[in-house]
Amino acid sequence: MTTILEQKWDLSQIMTTHYRTIHLWLPVIHESNFRRRISQLQQNPRAETALLLFAMCVIRHTSASDSEIDDTQSHLYHLFRYLFSSLQLVRSPSLELVQSGLLLVVFELGASLINAASMTISICARLAYALALNVNVFHIDELYFAEWVELEERQRVWLGIYMLDRMVHQVNTDFKAPPAVEELDNNTRLPVDDLLWEKPPGGPVRGLFQPTLLTPVETKVSYFAREIQAIRLLGNVQKLSDKSVANLCLEEFDDPERALILLVKTLFAQTPGTWVVFCGANALALTAIVRLLQLKAECARRQLFPPSENRVAFESSTLALSSFIGITCEICTRFNAVATMDNIGLVPLGAVISTAEAAIAAVELSSWLTNGYRADCEPLKITLVYSSQCWKLSGKKFIMLLRYCVRSNIDMVIKRNIFNVLGGVRCLWLTLIHPPVDFLLKNFHS
Repeated sequence: MTTILEQKWDLSQIMTTHYRTIHLWLPVIHESNFRRRISQLQQNPRAETALLLFAMCVIRHTSASDSEIDDTQSHLYHLFRYLFSSLQLVRSPSLELVQSGLLLVVFELGASLINAASMTISICARLAYALALNVNVFHIDELYFAEWVELEERQRVWLGIYMLDRMVHQVNTDFKAPPAVEELDNNTRLPVDDLLWEKPPGGPVRGLFQPTLLTPVETKVSYFAREIQAIRLLGNVQKLSDKSVANLCLEEFDDPERALILLVKTLFAQTPGTWVVFCGANALALTAIVRLLQLKAECARRQLFPPSENRVAFESSTLALSSFIGITCEICTRFNAVATMDNIGLVPLGAVISTAEAAIAAVELSSWLTNGYRADCEPLKITLVYSSQCWKLSGKKFIMLLRYCVRSNIDMVIKRNIFNVLGGVRCLWLTLIHPPVDFLLKNFHS
């Protein structure tokens, strides 16, 4: 708490910023209850509560661009990691400690500190297991709403760990460790509407609709619930990706593809005009379907399916892949038309991942097809430039893209198209790459 006070931050504004940005796509901290605990912090000091507030302060500095702010950001990050580790040694696991860890993962993932994020999400998972957050609690009709709010928060924290764990797994291309948390049970309760959770009625809980993963996709559920539906399907795709392609069969793609197409259609049909609503869920679903179609096309291209199936599988998957890349470009175009410094913080991490994945898929598709296919990646580039004001993650993805181009000996026309995409984010990710890669970028046109 002393560190926070020394910074002379406007704590109320920091909390407001968090609940207007990160909380929209990761609603795991009950706002009114947390603000009440903060208001009592001077009279009733509690290290875990202060640490959670400090986590919000650290995330607030992810948009740092000049060296002075970067130094402050680095200092705050390392201080937070030290405090987070220290509390684990001297205090029992607590919900606030896990929540602090989740915000740390958001910071590390957004700053492209992928290995650190992988370690932190594992710590969060172990703390969560110690708190039995993974245990489903039924018979909520027997509870009062005050008790249910706390139960819902525990469930949201567990689902938040699950979601970030799969996001880290998607980004961590250098080392594929097993997921930190187990697969969700079909009966896992999904989050209810955020407004109901934040401002529940009084009295006992009776007749409350609490969806589960068995709830039909067509049923309207909350934004966070949609994200969990999407990330679970992405997790299924990751299982396929982690297998050797030589061991994959065509039938393994059928169920995930049908489920993803249904979810994407449902999401788009239920998403209102504004890009903010369901943005994270839409992005995760698009990431999953793009990655699945890439994998399917790659298997067919390498003639790994039955001889009579390879051509049809390749043509159908590449056609669908180009369509979903186009959808991502269209979403980015709409975002770019209204993006400002005031609303850039609303971009979820999942949207950054989805945009980068679409760009990588477009380049790969261009190298596969001989019919002159060229994706218009300009909207993707502009979105990444905008979002770089908050997240540095895109640098990691484009390093992989550049290395892929060099390794694959892609022709010069495609290379120049890639360079145009990369050029817009060059200033963002030069600080994240090694000199040999920088040398390659400088000589990319030659």
